[in-house]
Amino acid sequence: MARAEYVPVTGSVLAWARTEAGLTREGLAGRLRVEPAALEAWEQEIEKPTKTQFKQLTQVLKRPSAIFFAPHPPKPGEVTAAFRRGAVTDPDLNNEYQQLRSARHYQHIAEWLLRESGREEHDRLPRASVQSATARHSFAASIRDALGISFAQQCKYTSASVALKAWKNAVEQAFGVLVFQFQFPNAKATRGFSLPSTEAPVVVLNSAFNDQARIFTLFHEVAHLLLDDAKICHGWAPPESATRNERWAEAFAAELLLPRTEFVAKFRSRVTAGSHPTPEQIRSLASTTKVSARAVALRCIELGLAERRLYEEVVEALSGIDYKDSGGGGKGETTPYRRLREVGALFPSLVLRARDDEIIGHYDVLRYLDVSTAQARELESVLQGQG
Repeated sequence: MARAEYVPVTGSVLAWARTEAGLTREGLAGRLRVEPAALEAWEQEIEKPTKTQFKQLTQVLKRPSAIFFAPHPPKPGEVTAAFRRGAVTDPDLNNEYQQLRSARHYQHIAEWLLRESGREEHDRLPRASVQSATARHSFAASIRDALGISFAQQCKYTSASVALKAWKNAVEQAFGVLVFQFQFPNAKATRGFSLPSTEAPVVVLNSAFNDQARIFTLFHEVAHLLLDDAKICHGWAPPESATRNERWAEAFAAELLLPRTEFVAKFRSRVTAGSHPTPEQIRSLASTTKVSARAVALRCIELGLAERRLYEEVVEALSGIDYKDSGGGGKGETTPYRRLREVGALFPSLVLRARDDEIIGHYDVLRYLDVSTAQARELESVLQGQG
């Protein structure tokens, strides 16, 4: 009879992974079909799981096997989230933490793969501080230059969907920021959130919002990553009620997407000099620039092109402007295309490259991407076509 092989896991890492998965010791023991006392012995490093039990552990906790051999778990507080809320007041965010756990799960995998590969193929996001308008203008311009999308190109995109895809890819490729799009249980409560990280920063967008709103949220969240700011705060807060960092993030996103010189020229081509813009004119500018009407209104006010009442006029006249029309939502998509829409191109690329470098195996790829073998082949083919 063959002797069982035992795996020397780090107990504190196992306990951390169990807690991160939201499982009690009894809950995880039940999933593994072992006694809670046995699991406690593993966490205290008195005993070790068998090779079969270890494989079950990685599958249940959805962690790369190598993480259980790390000397210690990530430091508490290394990853926090800054939720950006929508128009719903006092939302119950308990359900949103499933999206947070999913994002952290992908982030941990990406961080580990990047460390194991020893590669650093992207520039890291610089750090910013809350600066004067002049300094913010220069900072936004430098980030935009790094992304490689001009204002003229932005206006030429055939749809906001095409523009969103281009901006997401640019952010991932230029700075290694993982951009995810998830469905949130409380669809209109949260616009998005960010997860700071030296190796694999994350931005999560709420797919309930339309593409123009998500484009603005993307750069609002990038701004919070630049500030290394993990505060929970409200999106679209009126300027007088927002925090200093929140105002900076809003202004940075507007400055990057609607640069002063180009935007003023576009505005003056649509609005008669000296007149107050109408909500329909703002909608037209938003459609042209592929940015939300709220953001366009705020930018007009900031640049002195309109009175402060414009914002409320736009919100009142264009009810529901930030949300997608009902229906659609990726119907008819194959799983590989759905996965790319949800987790972007960078994360699957990291996973597939790690397989090619023999850091992980074929079944790790299937588990991390939640696909079958055939779906993995299709996903890889799509990525190669995009490259």
